Amino acid sequence: IKGSVYGGGNDGNVDGNTQVLVDPDTHTLSVVSDHGTVTVGSNAQGSSYAVGEDVDINIVATAAPRYAFSYWEVDGNGASVGKTTLANTTFTMGTEDATLTAHYAPAMKLTLVADPAAGGTFKVNGVVYTEPIYVAPGTSVTVVATPAAGYNFNGWTVTGAGSSVTDTTTTTTHFTMGSEDARLTATFTSGRAYNDMNSNR
Repeated sequence: IKGSVYGGGNDGNVDGNTQVLVDPDTHTLSVVSDHGTVTVGSNAQGSSYAVGEDVDINIVATAAPRYAFSYWEVDGNGASVGKTTLANTTFTMGTEDATLTAHYAPAMKLTLVADPAAGGTFKVNGVVYTEPIYVAPGTSVTVVATPAAGYNFNGWTVTGAGSSVTDTTTTTTHFTMGSEDARLTATFTSGRAYNDMNSNR
């Protein structure tokens, strides 16, 4: 926190055991999150936090099922967030108490499927995919398929009204959510079968 000095014994030497607080210029940060939870620093969502002026802290919004994070709204003179559209960003306290609101949008479920199941794995926006995620209609995410050893990527297929990908033939593509739950399938072929198929052309 700004204005906090750690260390300093009676003789003026830093011994690491004494804490001296100088001008603890702190303000209260209140958090509002109706359709999810917010982590502020290392603390789970609470009613308020004392934060020093000009101090940056990490904030993470986690949406409830059937919702997706949309944007941050900040109220408080001089307070700001690193990027309003990122769920994982930073908050900077200004010169007065502040309120930080996480906004969410109704979302549809996106399920990724590897065919066969052992054929490969996925990442969505750089995060390893382990279970269905929720994406707001009209929102795009980057999906990457990584073939397992001995497999080759063949292509993507999409089911779900209005959902699409920018390229069905590349391992990295951009998926856009439609108006209902969607399923994105990556088809893989074993290396031997893939090579036999090409040799017969």
